[in-house]
Amino acid sequence: MRINIDNIKKLDWYTQGSAAKLLYASYPWRACTLMSVMGRVMSFKYETLVYFKNHYFEVYFSKRSLKKISDYYFNKQNKNERFLKKLIDYWHVECVKPYKRALNQLRRDDLGRYSNQELLIQFRVFTKAYMKVWHEAVFLDSFDCCGDDILSDALTKENKKINPRDLEIILTPPNPSFLQKERLALLKIAESVIKRGGIIKNERYLNRELAKHSRNFYWLHNDYATTEYLDAQYFKRELEVLLKNKAKIKKEKATAKFLDKLVYLRREIYQRYKFTEHFYSTVNFLSRLGNFRDERKAYNQMASNVLQKFAKEFSRRTRLTVEEVERLFHWEIEKIFRLTPKFIKNIKNRRQPVFYYLKDLDNFIEFYGETGRNLNNYLKNKIKENAKLTGRSAYPGIVKGTVRIVRDKRDFHKMKPGNILVAPNTRPEYSPIMKIAAAVVADEGGLTCHTAIVAREFKIPTVVGVQGAVNILKDGDRVEVDADHGVITRA
Repeated sequence: MRINIDNIKKLDWYTQGSAAKLLYASYPWRACTLMSVMGRVMSFKYETLVYFKNHYFEVYFSKRSLKKISDYYFNKQNKNERFLKKLIDYWHVECVKPYKRALNQLRRDDLGRYSNQELLIQFRVFTKAYMKVWHEAVFLDSFDCCGDDILSDALTKENKKINPRDLEIILTPPNPSFLQKERLALLKIAESVIKRGGIIKNERYLNRELAKHSRNFYWLHNDYATTEYLDAQYFKRELEVLLKNKAKIKKEKATAKFLDKLVYLRREIYQRYKFTEHFYSTVNFLSRLGNFRDERKAYNQMASNVLQKFAKEFSRRTRLTVEEVERLFHWEIEKIFRLTPKFIKNIKNRRQPVFYYLKDLDNFIEFYGETGRNLNNYLKNKIKENAKLTGRSAYPGIVKGTVRIVRDKRDFHKMKPGNILVAPNTRPEYSPIMKIAAAVVADEGGLTCHTAIVAREFKIPTVVGVQGAVNILKDGDRVEVDADHGVITRA
């Protein structure tokens, strides 16, 4: 089968990027071609192209497929204001609950006790549960590109001049993010320790609380490429830093106070501007998508520990290294005990850059080496040619500074306090470097993305959805980030 370059050229593309290995990233990718709504399989799907190189992937979505998907969900919400609630309730009961049950069992399980066939059965059970989480929630990515248009239309219809700070407050998701939950839980432990007379006097209590904290948040630093288990000792070190920093404790308390009064702040803003019911409904829909997205990300990060555990066990039983197992799509694991020369050669080939043209669920083409690079460069240049350094303000402010391009964890060392962080999108593992950034520019994302949520929380001037930013800007560039208007200019 040949790829039709003319068809690719005709379409407008939206790009995302992230650190990734095929095994971990293959779950959301699979869901892109098999989406469901409350258990009913839908006819629409994402049109996607994917490029993998050095544990980093760039994925391209056709904008027409993004619009079709986001329009479907937004129209369903407009017809029935309870649609999103029903969808999330269904997701929690029918998808998340069995997924967490399988996850928790496998985290404790000794995979070595199973026969090869039994091990594959365990993997299938987990995969089925994990895929259900994605089938129902993969639609959220379409709002990165299209959510801003929905908001802009709603703002135009209101015909009111809205203060950026007020807009930021009403777009804040109604529930705390998982990062906020972790920090507030740690703050609670810190306050308890202070009341009890310090760490030394409460070692037994502290060990118990930190072990519980680790069980709840061990996955925070995971992504599609790296897996790390945050144990009680890790969080003890974080607690010690917090206890020594009164300003930080004060800041965390301020976050808790803001979250407590968020519902009242939102209500006051709505009353002051006298927004229409349609505008209120639209903003409420978009802000709740932020919580939905954040929760999906958490379950995704939790899965990494179990998938790595499987990868190690499959490696132990075969001729493959752990890294080679992680170069498999999850559906290819079925063949892992029937290794053929062709199968092994295919795995070896994936050490070089590879470009994927995904036609449908079981039909994709792999282009290795220079052919893959050329296809990817064509798409990058196509986006770059049409790019403008503009996007959606996630948190207002105007800042000048030096650009640092951070594509994944391997680039974290480049960030220094006061730099402008430019990234494809920031994920939970980016939080330490976001805290020292003067401003953030994200290549992708919209009002419901992680970058926007954390920017509001940390109060960092941020512009999201600046397509092409990581390719147009270079390390060392001096820029002005005008997050009041969503514009980046070279200083």
